[in-house]
Amino acid sequence: MQIDQTAQILGQRIRSNRQSMNLTFARMSLKAGISKAALEKVERGDTDAPLSFYLKVVWRIDGFATCSGFLSPEGLKERGRSPVDQLMRLCGKRVAQKRASLGLTLQELSKKCGVPPEELMKIEWGGSWGTFADYSRLFEALGEPGLLPGLLR
Repeated sequence: MQIDQTAQILGQRIRSNRQSMNLTFARMSLKAGISKAALEKVERGDTDAPLSFYLKVVWRIDGFATCSGFLSPEGLKERGRSPVDQLMRLCGKRVAQKRASLGLTLQELSKKCGVPPEELMKIEWGGSWGTFADYSRLFEALGEPGLLPGLLR
C-alpha cells in the first residue's frame, strides 16, 4: 500500500473514531496534546505530519490497543515518559536492530530511504519524531513495509 493511501486510511479511521466518541476537534486536540491544525493534518492523512501526532491521537482514542502486535506488555512501563515517547523509543530500537541485522550503515540506509543520516541516528535513539512519510520509507527500506500500517491499524 502506498504511503499516501495508508495515511489517508488511518486519518479516516481516526476521524471516524473521534466522531463516534462525540469529540470535537477542539476536545480531541486537547486530549491528544496537539493543536487543532495538527489534528486536521492527521485526519486528512498528511504524510508530512510527524508520526508522533498520529500516535498521540491513537493513544488517546484507544490506549494503543490496536498496537498490541507491536508492543509487549512490559513495553510501556518507563516512569516519567509518555507512552508516545516510549513507543517512539521502541520504534527506534527496532530500526537500529533491523539495520544492524542487515549489515547496513546509517549512510547506506539513508541512501535507500531518503532520510538524512543525522535524522536516522536521532530516530534510532528515540530522540526524533520524523514524519509519517519518513518512517514509512524507512520501514520499507528495512524490508518491513507493513510495520507502520500494522502499528497504526
